Amino acid sequence: MAPIPPSTGLHTRATPVPELSGVSGGLARPPPGPYWWSVRIPGLLYSAFNRTASNLISVDEGVAVRADLAELARLVPPPLGPVAPPPWHRSKTEFGLELPSDYRAFVDAYGGGELSKAGLGGPLLSVVTPCNAPSPHSSSAGFPALLEYQLGEAELFGEFDESDWDGPVYPFHPTPGGLVAWGQNMMGDAFFWLTQDPDPDRWPVLMWARGPVTTYRFDGGIVTFLLALLAGDHPASALLEGPGVHWIMHNDWLRRDLAVSAGPPA
Repeated sequence: MAPIPPSTGLHTRATPVPELSGVSGGLARPPPGPYWWSVRIPGLLYSAFNRTASNLISVDEGVAVRADLAELARLVPPPLGPVAPPPWHRSKTEFGLELPSDYRAFVDAYGGGELSKAGLGGPLLSVVTPCNAPSPHSSSAGFPALLEYQLGEAELFGEFDESDWDGPVYPFHPTPGGLVAWGQNMMGDAFFWLTQDPDPDRWPVLMWARGPVTTYRFDGGIVTFLLALLAGDHPASALLEGPGVHWIMHNDWLRRDLAVSAGPPA
């Protein structure tokens, strides 16, 4: 697919956001915690019957997985049963970018889906992932469908009135250095990576908060971002307060229209 021209993009605030728990100088910081461990074993690394935190390692031999993914699994267990991982080696060719390693590890363990609570009318936070199964909402599948989703987000935000925004304007992927959308919630807030750094593991998370429009930058990956949400250390944490937060997998690489969950943690 040919690259789109730079869009009007997403404006972000140049001034700091108000002081909040876990937020300093307008930038949400990842919580302190464990660092990396490395595991090397061949073959299938996920068991449908033994999905403890210690098993949350990449399907690719020799890939280091962040210890905070194990902490996330303790707080919000991954779905029961096997998860079909995407062929990540194809993302550079078919999507135009390599994706962050912690996102890949998260998707390999959790699939695509949402953080949820019983009785709510929408997701606390949904995470968009590549899926190769056909969809009535997309003319493509796999990584091209993920790119199609980005183009839709670029068109949506391009329709906003620039006079209602302040701060710098970022283009959207596939414009180099642009935003990559990966999530949203029931309040209409949107979540992106800012891909200006050539190393995807250094991409910050940007949250665009609807009404009043405010953008929050988090200098950490998606897994540390989820941990910050669950710890109450981010402006978007309010939706996740209280017990019963659990993950529902709606798709993996091979299947969609699922509803697979491990339920709330014990």
